Amino acid sequence: RVLFRSWHVKGTSVASIAFHPRDHLLVIAASNELHFWDWSQPQPFRCVKTNNISSKIRYISYSSPKKIKI
Repeated sequence: RVLFRSWHVKGTSVASIAFHPRDHLLVIAASNELHFWDWSQPQPFRCVKTNNISSKIRYISYSSPKKIKI
């Protein structure tokens, strides 16, 4: 069983991580991107970006099981 897995975001650092309150899902904020990751998988399954590279995402959290607060 893997207890720790390293993941590198090219050219930037991770600003915030939010664990889902019920599911095996975490959201990672890096630069202007959000990466959605089912931690039983080796890579994130979705990445969304802001329209502007200058719009950095600094903090994320779950405000409810279905909503992410940015």
